[in-house]
Amino acid sequence: MKRMAESRWNFLSIGLILALLLTACAPAAAPAETGNAAEVAEPAAMAPEAAGTVEDGMMRPSGEPQRGGILRTAFGVTTAHFDIHQGGSTSVLAHLYNNLVRLNLVDGLRSVVPDLAQSWDIADDGLTYTFHLREGVKFHDGEPFTSADVVATFNRIIDPPEGVVSISKDEFVMVDSVEAVDDMTVQFNLNPPRPYFLDLLAGVNMVIYSKKTLEENNYDLREVVAPGTGAFKFVEYQTAEKWIFDRNEDYWDPELPYVDGLELLHVPAWSDRGTAVLTGQADMSWNVAFETWTEGETRDDVEVNKLANFGAYWVFFNTTKEPLNDARVRRAINLAVSRQNLIKAFSSQEQINLTRWVPQGDPYATPPEEIATLPG
Repeated sequence: MKRMAESRWNFLSIGLILALLLTACAPAAAPAETGNAAEVAEPAAMAPEAAGTVEDGMMRPSGEPQRGGILRTAFGVTTAHFDIHQGGSTSVLAHLYNNLVRLNLVDGLRSVVPDLAQSWDIADDGLTYTFHLREGVKFHDGEPFTSADVVATFNRIIDPPEGVVSISKDEFVMVDSVEAVDDMTVQFNLNPPRPYFLDLLAGVNMVIYSKKTLEENNYDLREVVAPGTGAFKFVEYQTAEKWIFDRNEDYWDPELPYVDGLELLHVPAWSDRGTAVLTGQADMSWNVAFETWTEGETRDDVEVNKLANFGAYWVFFNTTKEPLNDARVRRAINLAVSRQNLIKAFSSQEQINLTRWVPQGDPYATPPEEIATLPG
């Protein structure tokens, strides 16, 4: 898809509260070529950017993290059901779960780092991926995490039982089989090889479910908030109002999460989300109306950041009919139309001109220092 315009999500937060925010929707990063385990990365904070630019990735926060308290987020989405593999919202539910691997927040989602898999080996021919799982991990219901959970999870994704819809089934057509080598080792057998396979496993909806929970619910979790292994545990869902999560005291990384709990406040309107932060009803929000973001810039107790969100906007012409079959007419329309005015008329987000094929802020963007070395 051609990226013809670049919009920005306006990001607004009161204070500096560092939390493990396990959100998806990120685009994939460049494939990792090594099976060596990397150090688990800590959550990152966004650095302010200059006007008209997009920060190149995410930055590790400086200083010691602040611990404790409840992080309240004014949130714009909810979920139709609770099964991520069947399309449940990862923005809401992913706080409860882990993947085998994940994208690295610290380097702007450009590399793959361990999650429930502590390390992995890739065969020279790229047909076999062997993952060595993290020891001592438990699901929120106390069940130990093993390779059987990984096999059950991906078998359901790849070959869902009748009545279960797998939104990612077609992405795994290259996987011949998933097998448990032992309790803490799992192997994926591919045919043909795919260099982006690790990135695929790091996708926001590739969370690991418990085999026991899947079997108890006939492999359909739409009506069940299934226990995960994530940094937060489900407490309560107040319909159309808020989600409440508590810190997982048994989380496998003892340093995380930083906060004691999360409250995701359901605030559908852009303007209301920003207002919730400005009035102290919420600690943070994103994708807020530009007017409230601008007001936040003027306040000392509010930190504002801009995150890139790339989208495509276009108009199709029927070039087989007059006058649009005349290239001169099409060029005239192209010159006459103000794209910035169109953006202002149809979008409440701030926009900046797209000046390159892959703009800064996207994991696939060429770093500025590398661009400076290129001829031309």
